[in-house]
Amino acid sequence: MRKKFSLLFYLRNNRMDSNGMIPIFMRVTVDGKRSEVSTGKKIKRSSWNPQAGRVKGYGQEAQEINGHLQQMESGICKIQQQYVEEGRIYTAKILSYTLLGKDEQPKLLLEIYRGHNNDLKGKVGSGYSHSAYMKREDAPTPR
Repeated sequence: MRKKFSLLFYLRNNRMDSNGMIPIFMRVTVDGKRSEVSTGKKIKRSSWNPQAGRVKGYGQEAQEINGHLQQMESGICKIQQQYVEEGRIYTAKILSYTLLGKDEQPKLLLEIYRGHNNDLKGKVGSGYSHSAYMKREDAPTPR
């Protein structure tokens, strides 16, 4: 199944610090669902090119920040491609978490449902009947 995937770098204008520096954020969108992550970089509004999603100019600071943004972009694209090749399910949040190296990935609904059923299986005989467990276990799930 093909998913629509897009990436955008933008300034988070509502978080300007006292020096007039604005943080740069990365927005990952998969099938219309967004995940926003700070890049850890800040610049002045006048140095930003919103059409390109990069810092204007060729100075050392511009090259450093643009290089960092390029690394983040290529990293997220590699992660997305890896998920596609392996046939794994992914969301914008999963891609962002993987890029940042966070261990805890958001659980998908089906994983939560299976965990609930496993908990219920352990309670059969002590407050829950076997038929109550089987009702939930046999419920139709998407494939």
